[in-house]
Amino acid sequence: MSNSKNNKEKDAVASAVDAIVTPQRLLVSNITWFGSPACLMCDGKCEKAWGINARPQIEFDENEPDDTAYFPDQDLGEAPKYPGTYEGGHGKPQDYDDVERHNKWCARECERSVILDKKHQEIEMHDWSKKLYNQPWKHEAAG
Repeated sequence: MSNSKNNKEKDAVASAVDAIVTPQRLLVSNITWFGSPACLMCDGKCEKAWGINARPQIEFDENEPDDTAYFPDQDLGEAPKYPGTYEGGHGKPQDYDDVERHNKWCARECERSVILDKKHQEIEMHDWSKKLYNQPWKHEAAG
């Protein structure tokens, strides 16, 4: 095996290990969701949050408007501080360092958040390092 190929394999393994063992910082708030207690959780990367209705996406087929994918973080750069989307009178939080910054925009509009409203619910955060397909079965080969 050549050194170049061996180094690429080592780099791939190192990246995979980093992804597993590097803890992800999560911002968590207790909220009331439709009258019941719930937990709002996000990755805290407000500088990358566009809002699900404002995040840039690509349309693959003009005859199939639902065949889209949201661009990954690295293709977008920083999101606008004021993306122009609001929920319940709340906009995107402006103080990214405030650990109590969650608001209605975070719960309903932010693409980086999840709401846990059941006991023993599995946390499933989107991986914004790659495209998020609306119809993933059409793009399985793309990964």
